[in-house]
Amino acid sequence: MAAKNVSNIGKVSGQAHKSANVTNKGVVHFQKDQEQFSMKPNSENPSNQQIKLKLMQLHLSFIQPFVKRGFKYYFPNFNPQNAALSYNLQHAIDDSETEPKILWEKFSFSQGSANPIDSAALHISAEQQILSISWTLNPQLQIKDKMAEYKAMVLLFPDKPTKHPIIAEMYGNSPLSAQQLIPLGKSLKKIKYHVYIAFGPINDLTPCTSSKYLGSIDWKTE
Repeated sequence: MAAKNVSNIGKVSGQAHKSANVTNKGVVHFQKDQEQFSMKPNSENPSNQQIKLKLMQLHLSFIQPFVKRGFKYYFPNFNPQNAALSYNLQHAIDDSETEPKILWEKFSFSQGSANPIDSAALHISAEQQILSISWTLNPQLQIKDKMAEYKAMVLLFPDKPTKHPIIAEMYGNSPLSAQQLIPLGKSLKKIKYHVYIAFGPINDLTPCTSSKYLGSIDWKTE
């Protein structure tokens, strides 16, 4: 696995209470928000709905560039952030226990046409600190959506985003390449990452595909 293959990867790395802006070169930079999110309820006895709302707002705040692209066309009368919030509150919250939790398998940063991936595999090169994502495509979806013009949007969302960095690629390889390499960087503590992928054109004139959950990985520098 040659290191030069990952030279064009735009890596996202940030800490809690930061948002990101995307440049036209596909590089994502984190900047501090003027107003930080807090999980402390506004009232002494918040409703379950308020807690779920606060939880989802916090998680979506970390990935605003992805949400802006991925949910731009989902609800015509909603801005992308509110559209993503509405979708994920409906589908990606588990409130069966004492405290609501994120359902990572159903969490989404993009909703659009069907994701063309039939199957995918995740492999970590501990020596090079790289995650390799490989996939096979559904031929019918590939032709229908002109996948050659699309780019991979990959998101590695940590189980605890307030403590660990998010890693992402906004403008990755073509779906036809069947692989995306993501540099993980060093981590002295084990981090559980949830891995997602969607595809879309570089311009924002066409909707992206829906994001797909590929599973989770545990990463720690050996």
